[in-house]
Amino acid sequence: MTADKSAIRNAATVIVLRERYTAPAILMGQRGAKAAFMPNKFVFPGGAVDAQDAVVPLAAPVPDLCHARLADDAPDGMQTALAAAAIRELWEETGLLLGQRGDWHGDVPDTWQSFADTGHLPTADGLQFVFRALTPPGRPRRFDARFFLVDADDIRNDPDDFSGASDELSHLQWIPLRDARKFDLPFITEVVLAEIEARVSYRTAPRPTACRISRTMMRPACFCVCAAIRCRTTDRQIASTSRMIDRPSSAIPASSRIDTFSRKNSTEAMSDRNNSTCPSALT
Repeated sequence: MTADKSAIRNAATVIVLRERYTAPAILMGQRGAKAAFMPNKFVFPGGAVDAQDAVVPLAAPVPDLCHARLADDAPDGMQTALAAAAIRELWEETGLLLGQRGDWHGDVPDTWQSFADTGHLPTADGLQFVFRALTPPGRPRRFDARFFLVDADDIRNDPDDFSGASDELSHLQWIPLRDARKFDLPFITEVVLAEIEARVSYRTAPRPTACRISRTMMRPACFCVCAAIRCRTTDRQIASTSRMIDRPSSAIPASSRIDTFSRKNSTEAMSDRNNSTCPSALT
């Protein structure tokens, strides 16, 4: 039986940030010209959750607030699989290691053997869940992607050594955050960059304010996105967001930017520009 490649798959993306307080830079690479999803685009490391990710032993789990947020609109136990996928994809695509010294007990999943061979167990306590995005209908691949921010200080090996990377991403490099939009980026990546810029100096958890608000249709051509923290907003602001979402994120003032996430055929607006998201939770 052939798998339905248009089905929505859970995915994780990792945004590695270095020198956040002085000269912030992010790690990106270029997808191949023949890639079915976002060919030639510069992207963050990431990919789909593998079935084996759910059984991987994490030496340290994601922080409690991130764990709770990752449970929103997700199957039970998805938190571990998403965190593990983020760590695995970072390892596979860049050769960078998020882990701590330790022995694996029992059989090591095939997709994790090279990671285990380094003598490390994956650790997720440095992952910061900051964003979620759902690929709209009509694309050759669809992902329900969670974006995680991690500080380069949490990388266990040399952050400039990409010799262990697979060939999925080329031109791996640290790009100054201020220069990232000079590259050929997917629209959703530009939106995520705006979120990162807004909270580049935050490393502590906020006190989230949550409320359920009215449902509003999103335009089907757009990526539907959300920030990890919900807050109060109005229907008028949501309608304004639906108009702004096609604009480059740099053109949207941070004070009026509201990110949204598709829930089947509706959206919940979520934003809080005065707070960071979960501490040290993004395909």
